[in-house]
Amino acid sequence: MRIGYDLSEHAASDSGASLDVRRMLGALGDCEEIDEVVVLAAFGAPNNDTETRERPTWRHVAAHPVFASLPRVWRNLRMPAHLKRNEVDIYHALTGEIPWRMAYSPQRLVVSVDDVSFLLHPDAFGMWDRLAKRCRCYFSCRVAHRVITPDDRARRALAAFGVEDGKIVVMMPYASQTGADAFGEADEERLRERYELPERFFLMSGAVVASGSYGEAVEALAAMARDGRCGSDVGLVVCGRRTEYSDRLLEYADKSDAAGRVNIIYECDERDLAALRSIATAMLFLPQTERSAQTVIDAVTEGVPMIASDRESFRDAVGDAVLYVDPFSSDEIADAMTMLLNDEMCAARLGEAMRRRAAEWSPESAARRLVEIYGSL
Repeated sequence: MRIGYDLSEHAASDSGASLDVRRMLGALGDCEEIDEVVVLAAFGAPNNDTETRERPTWRHVAAHPVFASLPRVWRNLRMPAHLKRNEVDIYHALTGEIPWRMAYSPQRLVVSVDDVSFLLHPDAFGMWDRLAKRCRCYFSCRVAHRVITPDDRARRALAAFGVEDGKIVVMMPYASQTGADAFGEADEERLRERYELPERFFLMSGAVVASGSYGEAVEALAAMARDGRCGSDVGLVVCGRRTEYSDRLLEYADKSDAAGRVNIIYECDERDLAALRSIATAMLFLPQTERSAQTVIDAVTEGVPMIASDRESFRDAVGDAVLYVDPFSSDEIADAMTMLLNDEMCAARLGEAMRRRAAEWSPESAARRLVEIYGSL
């Protein structure tokens, strides 16, 4: 089989997501069932260590330089011709969008639809943005021979949207590998001094908004301090952009029993965030609505204990590898935080469950699953 991928959005990026995609394709190129992986990119050939080493099963196809600033034009007008010229058997659209010119393509088509929030929460999108996403998704799923989704929730949403249920395949996303690789004691000391971190802390990151249950987390910490369930060395660290809500949150914390225990970091790069995860007592991820499980998967893979909202998508993805709570209940959140601080048996159980789950999300596991999907076409 010759498999084609357009990496226009990944080849020139050093973000964690882009590196993860390229690692997974590197593992795919090592599979015996794959004759050749054809990597197409409007920005030129990928350049990370996985791809630059000699790979007889890899072929790089770079676009004309004029397309470097026009990846959508490249994808819709020129890329189909490159796929045909390179005799690609299967084209896999990793970004959820199949070029319109490939509606009658001789290649078998696979599309990954990772984000269906425009179907589940349409009110969160503007009218034109929602319409564009729906049109692109409907066309791509209609012409594809296989549609890959990350969980059953997304599968049901696409089926209700009109996608043929028989062509939808659930494949758990592979885990991000963006941890702080060279993080040592000196780096930890620098990090603690820079951000004035407590000795032990719970970490929350993302958009600092009310629907993230940040207020409930502060209430939980205040209750623990009031009841003597945690020492003065325990705190809550929040990483995210400064918002009106974040200012109100900090003001509320200063007036509660959690005063002096809540630290909001407004400017934190990706490496520092990965380092914070590695030294945190646990992460809190408490969305009040259904969300993608990628955040909890990444935390479990990195071996970071997590307290997460009791949501179907999270249970499907990580099973018993995290502690589940009602994101609206500060009492449940406080009980879970206390358990992770003081119950060594609970920590050991979570650690074993995390190691077991992490083995399922390696790039090699994802590559083997993709080979099965491609072989079914």
